[in-house]
Amino acid sequence: MRKFVSGLAILLALSLVTCEMAPLGGGFGGSEGELGYTDVVYSKDGRSLTLYLDGATVPETGASRALTRDLALAGHDYFEVVFYHRVASGTAQVARASWEIGERAGIKNVPRTISGISYTATGPVATVDTIADAGDGSFAVLFVGRKTDRTLLAIGKLTTDPITTTTASVTFEIQALDAGLRFPTDAVATAAAYDTFLISNNNTTANATAANTDLQKATVNVGSSNLQFPTYVIPHNQSAGRAATYALRTAQDGTATPTAGITALASYLLGVRTPIVDTAAPNLSIMAKITIPPRFPVGGGLYKGFDTPYAEETRVYITGLTLGNGLPNPIAMSIVTADYTFANKDGGVCSLTFSIPVYAITAMSQTGVDPHIVWNVRPGFGTSAYDLDDGYRGTGGAILLAVGTTTLNFMAVDYSWL
Repeated sequence: MRKFVSGLAILLALSLVTCEMAPLGGGFGGSEGELGYTDVVYSKDGRSLTLYLDGATVPETGASRALTRDLALAGHDYFEVVFYHRVASGTAQVARASWEIGERAGIKNVPRTISGISYTATGPVATVDTIADAGDGSFAVLFVGRKTDRTLLAIGKLTTDPITTTTASVTFEIQALDAGLRFPTDAVATAAAYDTFLISNNNTTANATAANTDLQKATVNVGSSNLQFPTYVIPHNQSAGRAATYALRTAQDGTATPTAGITALASYLLGVRTPIVDTAAPNLSIMAKITIPPRFPVGGGLYKGFDTPYAEETRVYITGLTLGNGLPNPIAMSIVTADYTFANKDGGVCSLTFSIPVYAITAMSQTGVDPHIVWNVRPGFGTSAYDLDDGYRGTGGAILLAVGTTTLNFMAVDYSWL
């Protein structure tokens, strides 16, 4: 997401070729420095990936090993590709492969015919309400992310069309996910219709729009630095919940309009399916991680927070998810706040972050096919996921919420964190 862009810029800027189980910097099946063969090739600009099918390979280049090491160090080190085909409610066929940097993809048995099968859609448009059956159609998608925590960082859509019995390779166009709160040129304390996060503050029934979002800024001084964080103000005592939305978009290059990224991502998200239902409270409590005090890094592995009361009673519920169907965009939320009337405080602060489990197209299993992977859609990854988003393409993945107050002057730095 926007914090993903900083890392994915490496993916989108490098030309990469991987080799099967080759030591980073070493040869494949030969001596040090000897060139080997690969079935995965990235374009020079990193915006596409070509897979060779059923054991076909091409020679790797001498520069590919160092570039592969760079990609692994950046954290974008795991891939999954899925092909799904079913016609007229017949027997579904799936080809799936997952691989780590330094390995071959090994994709095989992709369903294809003499006349060709079109896989240009990443997933079904119709609802399916099951994780094992994607319905009738032919779909293909590529997921790119982190092996350690399965954070989904980018999605690939097939551009090779159709795939016939003579097709030796296929190419995917890759789009990085972008979910930072604001654009750097936006005013810190003014909500815009294209913002990633919006929340209804004006009344309990209103939709989450820019006009209904009370966006302010929290300013803290750390040494000679003046830090500002977008802060979303919501009333206390909201047992029915306030509507909020969180929009994913493709990474922007600075020239596209902000809303274009949301539109561009729509076709890619068809292959991002959800294995849970929004009425399943236990699952929701796992996905929505709201009870964390706001924090921000100050260097050297140290953090600072606020000495403001902590609104730990605040809860977030992700709504609109349906078993086996595509991930809605924007993601809908309901934020419930406690009644502070008798709590001897005017309000408090907390930070919101989340993790939604997803999978590629279908979770069905077949003999000889790699098992499906459960990935996670997050606003950030690693320890940065719990740092505040500064609205300026920082690495933080958490949103600062001010509950039950309309002024942020009380937000002093808590030096005890040091």
